[in-house]
Amino acid sequence: MAVGNDTSTPRGAVEAYMDVSPLAPWSMDKWDEYDISIATAFHGPDVFLTPLVNWVAMPPGSDTYYTGTEMLGGHTNHNTIANRQRYIDAMYVDSRRKKLTSDTRWGGKVQVHEFDELVSRYGQGNPEFMLAVLKERMMAGIITTHEKIARDMIFEYAQFKFLADGSAWALGTADFSTLTATSSYQMQLAFVNQVKLRLIERSKKWAQQAGSWAQPIPNYPADALVMTTPNVIYDLWESDEGDWVQDLRQLQDERIINGGTFRYKGVTFVDNWWLTLFNAGPITKQCGVTDVINWGDGSPDPDDTLVDNVYITGQVHDDLKRYVQLTDFDADEYVAGDRVSIHTSRSSSWGVTNGVNFLDGKTYEAEIYSVDATLNRLTFVEPFTEEYLNSFTDATHGVIYAYVTKARHIHPILVVAARGMATFAARTKVRLHNPPDDADLPGVIRFTWDEYGGKNRWNPYIYEVLFAVASDTRSGRDEVALR
Repeated sequence: MAVGNDTSTPRGAVEAYMDVSPLAPWSMDKWDEYDISIATAFHGPDVFLTPLVNWVAMPPGSDTYYTGTEMLGGHTNHNTIANRQRYIDAMYVDSRRKKLTSDTRWGGKVQVHEFDELVSRYGQGNPEFMLAVLKERMMAGIITTHEKIARDMIFEYAQFKFLADGSAWALGTADFSTLTATSSYQMQLAFVNQVKLRLIERSKKWAQQAGSWAQPIPNYPADALVMTTPNVIYDLWESDEGDWVQDLRQLQDERIINGGTFRYKGVTFVDNWWLTLFNAGPITKQCGVTDVINWGDGSPDPDDTLVDNVYITGQVHDDLKRYVQLTDFDADEYVAGDRVSIHTSRSSSWGVTNGVNFLDGKTYEAEIYSVDATLNRLTFVEPFTEEYLNSFTDATHGVIYAYVTKARHIHPILVVAARGMATFAARTKVRLHNPPDDADLPGVIRFTWDEYGGKNRWNPYIYEVLFAVASDTRSGRDEVALR
């Protein structure tokens, strides 16, 4: 199969690229019918980051494992020796190795009741319909969990971080709080050359062989990979340098992995919406949520409101709240189209005091549909699929259940010279379960999954993360502007 103008490309290179997943280290002759479905799902269009990291299986019964020893190159003394010298100094030989740990657990559950509206109205009580809904939702949860595990490893373990103006990361002087909405912090194509030079120089350190890179782009071992957000891609297209990039689609270039967009000086650019760090930058407004948020809350009443005059959204139930109740805010501090973060964990580790902890699993992004500044309420485009039921006391807001934060979105630019910057070491496969309903009056069908493993640093020299600001349209509802 030819790829672009390359007639020597082997068949299946992209498929092999996408095979790198949590199922990869487990022998296929031990797979069950669920494993086949999971492995297939990791070839879907929403998979971007999972293939960039390593997925390995730990030896049975072990939560710590040391890799094989690697000999270091060492120094060679090329000075002359005496003509009649009989003894000389030996060259010193030393080594290095790595350690993997695997002591953490992940899991998830989906369930429905036989009288839930989703089942009774649309499935007409058909158990096969319920099973299909549960499996589809659970599979999406498994994919998203591992995409976020890969993302978190890439960000947490990044040793080489920069801002888009070229500044090296320094907490307090060059961090998320520094990123203002100015062109200085927009991505420039010329900066790719600087990154490539650093990657080339570091390759000697990690590979002990200058310029020996692995293959982040299927079929094109000489190319590096840049993965970033649609907003950054837009800015690059609109820049003066945008005239000099090669559109992969116009070239009919089949190298396009998920999100592949264009090529510039030996770098393939990939567009990944999920890479955006929503509301992770300088804070515009942060309120407290003063009442619990249950599943299904927050969206307009489907009996009297069509979302965007099209969608009957959510479930009809008297117990659902059609809003989220906040502490005081002014009329212009939240507007329709704002994509805000609802979260219980805050972090100052990225430079913003009490900023959104985008690495926490309960951090939830939602688009505002309408604002009631008189009653301090927000309504969202979709109902909540995460619950916030536990109260806590905040020094500013009092007793609350979560924060709602509006802040500048941060746009990472991930530059990859080779795959394998981090390693997930698994003690078990992703395991699917169908627990029985043991209640006196059963009526619930549920599926669960779990997995034991651990996140590990592996090869920090082969990639960099840049952070930028970018043009934004407020969820597609406003003019393009640098926000």
